[in-house]
Amino acid sequence: MRARLRPLALTLIAVTLLTASTCGPDRAALTDSPSAGPAAGGARAGTVPDILRFTGTALDGSPYDGAQLAGRPTVLWFWEPSCTKCRAQGSEVMMTADMFEGDLGVIGVAGAGDPASLDEFVTATGARHLRHLTDPGRSIWKRFGIDKPGSYVLFDAAGEVAVRGADLDGRLTKEVTSLMGGPGMR
Repeated sequence: MRARLRPLALTLIAVTLLTASTCGPDRAALTDSPSAGPAAGGARAGTVPDILRFTGTALDGSPYDGAQLAGRPTVLWFWEPSCTKCRAQGSEVMMTADMFEGDLGVIGVAGAGDPASLDEFVTATGARHLRHLTDPGRSIWKRFGIDKPGSYVLFDAAGEVAVRGADLDGRLTKEVTSLMGGPGMR
């Protein structure tokens, strides 16, 4: 019985991802460093790439420094609690995070919402154990060239942007697998 439920669950996830609508208008607290400009890569050994020179606040109120991601591939997931598409993306984001746990940074960046709606979103999507940042002014969104929720930025360990956009639904895991060096990377 359990074996029959797994294909059904996967089918339901796929249908949800394919039918999810695009989300709300531009709305979006992270503070970029004073030198923060458009996202750019180019790390030398021992340095923090420009793309990771940002600071912010996690949903729990703790400070966050993007430099913590230096030297590891990372997915930034830009979401809003009212975004139906973002809610549908949660299962794939979590599957990808679990698949590459310890080797891949996965950070959610909330563009709008009050604390209760942000908390409800991370609970409903099963993404509670990921780090999520608040960005009501959308400064991080702008830094990475993101203008709508449900978008991703994937960058490699050197800080080079590998993929950016909102059209990764159903392909996030594949793109990350490629970025990480394929299925045999572990």
